[in-house]
This record gives sequence, C-alpha cells and structure tokens, in this order.
Amino acid sequence: MKNKIKWTRVVFTTGVVALLIGIFNPLGWSVVVATGAFLVTLSALAENDRHRYLYLASTFLVISGVILMYFVSSLGNYEIQGEWWWNLMIIPYPVGWIVIMATLLIKLIQKYGKQ
Repeated sequence: MKNKIKWTRVVFTTGVVALLIGIFNPLGWSVVVATGAFLVTLSALAENDRHRYLYLASTFLVISGVILMYFVSSLGNYEIQGEWWWNLMIIPYPVGWIVIMATLLIKLIQKYGKQ
C-alpha cells in the first residue's frame, strides 16, 4: 500500500527551502523569504503544531519588515549618515527570520534527539 504524502508536509518543506534560499540574498529575495515564512506558518496551523503561534508572530514580523523595507526603498536615495533611523524600520524582518530558523532548529533537535 502506498503512503499518501500529506499536503502539509509538502507545504512545510517548500517553506523551509524558501527560508533557506533567503540566506544567500536576504534583501533581494525578501519576497521568497516572506512566502516561505507564510508556508511554514500555514503548515503549522493546519497541523496544530505546538509552535504555531510563534511561527505566526514571526511571520507577521517578516512580512511587516519586508513591507517596510520596500517602503523605505521607494523613498529613493537617502544618506545613511543623515537618516540612519530609517534603517531601524526593517529590523522586524531579520528578527522574525531568526526566530523562525531557531524554532525550526529546535524542532529538528527535538525530533532527532529522541532517537
């Protein structure tokens, strides 16, 4: 008998791959990272994962950071020394990404630490 592949596992794996792809160019591929965070959260919510609310909060941080990053870049050229505080607006993006990756790492250690 063939085992059916759960759609949540495919969505989760796709999200994790998208998050890992974002390592190579996090600012250029920020939309890919935001999509990966959304897919991981969608999978966690569908499976009632115990970390689902942490994924949800981190995804909100990532998406809001990406939106703010595009807002800051739409303003055009600005001097980093003169208006450095504009760069603080994109801090939710890396914080959310780091929290999601740390949670995935903890989940991986817990899964294979039992064996």
